[in-house]
Amino acid sequence: MNRFAVVLLLVFGSGAVADIFRWVAPDGSVHYGDFPAGGAERVQVPSVHPPPPPAAVPSPEPPEVESTPVVKYGQLSVQRPRSGEFVREEGEGITVAAVVQPRLRIDQGHVVRFVLDGAPQGTGMPALTQRLTAVERGRHSLKAQVLSGEGRVLIESQAVSFIYQRPSHAFTAPGLGPPTGGPVGLAPQAPRFQPFPRAPNVPPAPPQPGRR
Repeated sequence: MNRFAVVLLLVFGSGAVADIFRWVAPDGSVHYGDFPAGGAERVQVPSVHPPPPPAAVPSPEPPEVESTPVVKYGQLSVQRPRSGEFVREEGEGITVAAVVQPRLRIDQGHVVRFVLDGAPQGTGMPALTQRLTAVERGRHSLKAQVLSGEGRVLIESQAVSFIYQRPSHAFTAPGLGPPTGGPVGLAPQAPRFQPFPRAPNVPPAPPQPGRR
């Protein structure tokens, strides 16, 4: 690379605008520079503008994430037991049920929880019919709730009042029951009295004097 090319690179690469001179040395060599020397002539150099910076490429927008629509329940009620009902069931506890509109969104983690006498019964289950245990005799109030996957109450029903009558089992005192089955709670019957038979061919006693 000759000196002229180097000078051009320095000038154009720096973006500066300067005059370029050319002269011939006594030994016949040609020189270029940005300062005049003895017998130097100006060299016409076309003006060069640096290229513009590259345009900024906009970053792509993140894809829109489809959000799950929030379900709004319009109705929730206790279906079983009915308000004012006398409940009498075999076994421990009672069966309760609720009705919700629209349908229960189990796919979104929604559950149903019953509240007995103001006390929540567990954390909820993905079922409208459930079994409540340890229910004492007497009057109770019951309502239902629909909970979100985070445990937030989405809707709550009106409370219903019912009376629970726990079934009682027959009790037989020891020694009073029949030995081989029969009605429970009945004492064994005493055998009937049988008169003594009369001796055969024995005439009746004669009447005594003075007695009629």
